[in-house]
Amino acid sequence: MVLELPVLSIAVAPRLLDEPADIADIREVRHWIRVYSSLLELSVAFPPDDQQTVSTRRRLVIWKERFEFWQARAREISNPATW
Repeated sequence: MVLELPVLSIAVAPRLLDEPADIADIREVRHWIRVYSSLLELSVAFPPDDQQTVSTRRRLVIWKERFEFWQARAREISNPATW
């Protein structure tokens, strides 16, 4: 049986406890970038292998998507004329 990871949308990707859906304060945005950066650094320290569960691999996809979301949000806040 082959299990495939779903393609997640940033809009529906589960957030961490206390993580807002969106904010306009650049300090808070940078906080969430650091949070997800740290989680992704851990995933590099412990790379996926064949023994990992589908839920663990899915979690890594979610962290990457949320990290990218907060990076994009920081760009929007820093340069509002482009959006």
